[in-house]
Amino acid sequence: FLLGTEFSQRYSIDIATFTPELRGTCHYSPIHDVCFPKKSSEIFVTASEQDIRVWSLSQKRELLRIDVPNTTCYAADVTPTGENIVSAWSDGKIRSFYPESGKLQFMIPDAHSDAVRSLAICNCKGDNSSVWHLVSGGKDGTVRVWRINEKHQTMVHSMKEHRGAVNAIVCNADGSQAASA
Repeated sequence: FLLGTEFSQRYSIDIATFTPELRGTCHYSPIHDVCFPKKSSEIFVTASEQDIRVWSLSQKRELLRIDVPNTTCYAADVTPTGENIVSAWSDGKIRSFYPESGKLQFMIPDAHSDAVRSLAICNCKGDNSSVWHLVSGGKDGTVRVWRINEKHQTMVHSMKEHRGAVNAIVCNADGSQAASA
C-alpha cells in the first residue's frame, strides 16, 4: 500500500516485510524561485523552505536536496558553467553549493542586513569560470554587486533605491546592466 508523510514524501510499503520504498518527493512548502541552467533544459533548480532541490525532467524525480535548517531560500541561480548553485537566504547570507554533491562552496555571511530576497548572475566582459559577478537584492531595499573568485567574494557596489524588498533582479545578455524590482 501507499504512505505519505507530512514532508510530502510518498512511499510504497511491502506488507509482507514492512519494507518502505521511496516513490516520489515534492516540496511541502511554497516554492519561491525556479531556474534552469543556461545550457540545459534537462534539469532545473527550486528554492523553498529550508532547502534547494535539483530535479530531472526526463527522470521526473529529485536528483539532489540541499538542506539548510531553520532558513528559507528565496532565490537560486546556476552559473553559466554549471559549477555553482548560488542561493539567497532569509538569514542574510548568500550561499554557493557544488551541484554534484550539494556541499557548501562558499558563503557571504552578511550579504544583507536582513533576508536576501533575490539574486542574478551577471557575467561582465572578462568574466570566466573563476571570476564572475553577482547582483543581490535585500529585504531592506538594497541592491549589491559582488565580484566572485575562487577564494574571495568582494562587494563592488551597494545602493539603496527601493523602499521595500527587492524581489527580482535580471541582467541583460552581456551582463552590463541589471534591473531590479
